[in-house]
Amino acid sequence: MSLTLLKIPFILADTVCMRITATPPNPPLPPGKHAVYIPDWRERSSKPGVALWFAPHRTADDLKHSQRPADLSHPCIPQSAWRDLALTAFSGHLVITPVFALGVGITLAGTLLRIQCYRTLGRHLTFELSLQKEHKLITRGPYAVVRHPSFTALMLTLVGGWMTLALRGSYVAECGVLQSCVGGLIVVLWPGVALAVAASLLLRVAREDAMLKACFGVEWEEWAAAVPSKIVPGIF
Repeated sequence: MSLTLLKIPFILADTVCMRITATPPNPPLPPGKHAVYIPDWRERSSKPGVALWFAPHRTADDLKHSQRPADLSHPCIPQSAWRDLALTAFSGHLVITPVFALGVGITLAGTLLRIQCYRTLGRHLTFELSLQKEHKLITRGPYAVVRHPSFTALMLTLVGGWMTLALRGSYVAECGVLQSCVGGLIVVLWPGVALAVAASLLLRVAREDAMLKACFGVEWEEWAAAVPSKIVPGIF
């Protein structure tokens, strides 16, 4: 089996991990069912940002399964890009580099951490900034290491996805599509969206801590003293 074909299971696994990370574990509660609900523009704006960040994973999967370049013709993407993709796939350029392998590992680690957060919080974890009725402060599992481990997990998958899809040896980097006008937009928007998503998470941390402190009082203060790190152990 060539190294090019060997990459396919890893890219598929990476895509599945991204899907898990971006999917809410619980549906939003209907209006009036929250004990506390704080509308947050960052939550609303980060959702399309995450979708745009994950778009190249779907694009790479489409490219990989296309049988003819004409199947994916686009006025902003020259036909030479599709020809270069086909040539690249069989020229040994799509190799498994150490950075690619590291990126897959980081994405997997982030996804596993995200799943553990889903399981630890259970029904309490939603993508909305809210508290449910009879909400409990969870301080066990990954929440005994940092106070916002699900954010840590999401950032890990963002970094891992960039390493697997955008650097040397990847489909996106080697097929020539980045030289098109669409590719130029990807170069500008993709990192920008990632930074916006990361910034929205960092800005949300303070509001979430304030909400929990107001609700749980001394219990939250004791937890914050025992677990001072918010996202990165010992650093932040």
